[in-house]
Amino acid sequence: MDKKIRIRFHLALGENYMKWQITVPEGLVGYTAGVSYVEPDTKELTMIGCKLHNSKNGAKKIYEGHSKFVVAWIECNHLIVGNYGDTYVPRQNQLKYNPKDAPYWTDEDINCDGREYNILKSDGRKIFR
Repeated sequence: MDKKIRIRFHLALGENYMKWQITVPEGLVGYTAGVSYVEPDTKELTMIGCKLHNSKNGAKKIYEGHSKFVVAWIECNHLIVGNYGDTYVPRQNQLKYNPKDAPYWTDEDINCDGREYNILKSDGRKIFR
């Protein structure tokens, strides 16, 4: 199994609420294993070699009115964390995930669960391709 970096938005109450959660697996060369949190208002993420993941059954439950829980994330081969505004982020072609609106990742309102992208970038709490 390939080792990938996992990124998701942290929604549990506490000091890391509304931050990007980054999980690096053991043995991934060039990275320190563990979980870290990044403030989206001061840092930006450049994700390389990405795939969108979604738990379809969990997303369907949220879409039908259940409380939110972790059902979606991005896996990537490489991650660069920079200061907000250091690099150009094209603010078009936004990818969205809100299972209360649609139980899947959307790219221009099209279901893109499982889709792969060469590069994704964050801008605040948003993701762009």
